[in-house]
Parts: sequence; C-alpha cells; structure tokens
Amino acid sequence: MADVEALITENRQLAIHLRDYEPGEWDTELEKGWDEAADLLDRNADALEQSRPRVVETVEQLEVLPDDSVIRDVMNDVGVIHHGNVWYPETNPIELSKVAKHYLPATVLYTPEEATK
Repeated sequence: MADVEALITENRQLAIHLRDYEPGEWDTELEKGWDEAADLLDRNADALEQSRPRVVETVEQLEVLPDDSVIRDVMNDVGVIHHGNVWYPETNPIELSKVAKHYLPATVLYTPEEATK
C-alpha cells in the first residue's frame, strides 16, 4: 500500500505546484491548461484514495459490517460475517469478539452494498 500512498501524495503535491504557478498576464492559456492538469491530478488522487482497501481493527468495526460481508484476517484466512460470527470454510463459526481479539486487523474484501453500486 505504500506505493498507492506515495502516488496519492505525489498527485496532490504536483497539483498544488501547478496551481501556484503564475505565468503572468501574458499567458492565460498556459495557466488555464495547468489548472486543468491540476484538476486531473486531484481526480486521480481521489480515485486512488477510493481504491484503498478498507481495514477493520476493532470488534466495533466488525459489528457494523452487514451480514454477508467478506473479510481476510491477519492470518490470511477469508471468512463471511453472518449473525455475529465469522464463518470460515475450514472451521466452525467464530464470534466477532474472538475474531477481534485474535485475528485483526482484517481487510474488507466485499460488502453487500458494493453489489448495488
């Protein structure tokens, strides 16, 4: 993820530098083009930020995930949240509080809301 973070930072910094440039009254077209480039860099950084995986680190964050959400825990196991438990294919269901104690942080791979977007 450090690479994505670096790209976001670089895009934001370059956008600031482009907006700070003042070519003077003699070249308003250049200034307009640089403003458009800065806007594009900001939109790119916004898209990168939205593509970051969501990470849960507490039982409270697990509890607000809707049923049928899919997580990958710290052990790299994938499970589905259902009725206050995480269902892993290789085990019996595990209570969210136990998952929080032993298997967080976890990456949210899917939530049902994403299917409707």
